[in-house]
Amino acid sequence: MSVLSNYEPKEVFKYFEELSAIPRASYDDQRASDYFVEFAKSLGLKYRQDDALNVIIWKDGTAGYENSEPVILQGHMDMVADTEPGVNHDWSKDGIDLFVEDGLIGGRGTTLGGDDAMATCMIQALLASTDIPHPPLECIITSDEEPGMIGAAALDVSDLKATKYINIDSEIEGIFIVGCCGGFEDEMSIKSVKEEVSGVKLSLSIKDYLGGHSGLEINKQRGNANKDLGRLLFKLSENIKFNLVSIEGGTAANVITKNCEAVIIVNEKDVKYVSDTTEELFAILKNEYDKDEPAFTLSCENLGNVTEKALDKSSTEKVVTLLEAVPNGVQTYERSIEGLPETSLNIGLVRTKEDAITIRALVRTSIESKKEAMKEKLVACSKMVGATSSYSGEYPAWQIKSGSKLVEIFSKEYEKLEGKKPEVSAVHAGLEAGLMLGKNPNFDCISFGPNVTDAHSYHERLEIASMERSWKLLKAVLADLK
Repeated sequence: MSVLSNYEPKEVFKYFEELSAIPRASYDDQRASDYFVEFAKSLGLKYRQDDALNVIIWKDGTAGYENSEPVILQGHMDMVADTEPGVNHDWSKDGIDLFVEDGLIGGRGTTLGGDDAMATCMIQALLASTDIPHPPLECIITSDEEPGMIGAAALDVSDLKATKYINIDSEIEGIFIVGCCGGFEDEMSIKSVKEEVSGVKLSLSIKDYLGGHSGLEINKQRGNANKDLGRLLFKLSENIKFNLVSIEGGTAANVITKNCEAVIIVNEKDVKYVSDTTEELFAILKNEYDKDEPAFTLSCENLGNVTEKALDKSSTEKVVTLLEAVPNGVQTYERSIEGLPETSLNIGLVRTKEDAITIRALVRTSIESKKEAMKEKLVACSKMVGATSSYSGEYPAWQIKSGSKLVEIFSKEYEKLEGKKPEVSAVHAGLEAGLMLGKNPNFDCISFGPNVTDAHSYHERLEIASMERSWKLLKAVLADLK
């Protein structure tokens, strides 16, 4: 049954619901990509689907706009797959269970995928329309944006004629983005040497931090479960000996980690110390985060006496030391835009593999030289414990340029519709427009979008009224580009 059919803009939310029914977690884009291909075919529109599963769809300008300069509209098809603890959701086959509450759309127990279905559904509504004035459209729907703009990096733009580039992937209405940071992912790997150990097996876990987008919400100083569990392990290591069996935390490098669990084996005489220390740190963290982390837990569970394989003392010490030493969060702030982070990193993933423990971080910065500085810092931290450090998925920063025609038009139409001036700013997140500028420096880029809160988490919500206003704005801008 339709959940959004009674909400405006109906022609947009129709496609939002269709896409929400298709599983499209990052790295699982085939079905979504094919959906957009079939959509283009159904309208008789020219399209291209590449090997990376990006889809480009072309549409001629409407009457009176046939000879206008073409415009690029762009969004991405994939989404961060995050599930509320206790909710049974199979991301390989289940769609999003949509609901509406207090004017907000959410996914029941999961991320919503408003990031970035808000873009694709507006693009589809324009492509399917017969009565909306617009210039020739070149619509790009990219794959695997969330893991590091993989689709955009692989996209060939040589057959695109437009230079005006509208990205619909910003999440605060009334703020037009004309710059973003660059970044890369770094994986630190510690070789694990194992031995047979006897003792009491304990599960230490942090659950239910708020999490969120590691760019847009990194300055909110929310808890990172990977880092704080590392803090507990380091605190324990200062006074007792234990062996690490496993540690698992996070869902993606670009998501602030909500949950992390470590399993250790200790001497029976030290069980009470571990339990007491866990309670003490929980009280400390509650005081440090105050109201910013209202519902998290930090617990110690006794799993009984065991004899089994675990990391030896040296490997355990290396993991604990690195997790404690590696930086996390905002490192520096912009000097020209008050309150905007300049450089940050997020310890998004910790994984136990057969022969190694890996720690994956996402680094963001608006200054190219700071990327090199952060690489050096992570290499230095890794060298301290004999770990390796390797980076991937590097993408450039989008530096603010003056004299943008798109900014001028967006600002004019926004002021007409809303009776107030918009804010023009940069964002501490990676946007595909920045990567595309590296492919074609002549692009005049802007990013905008409706209000989305807590993207990349199961708390994500999309404001319906903001979506309607954003749709009206996009139509007004396109009408102005005659």
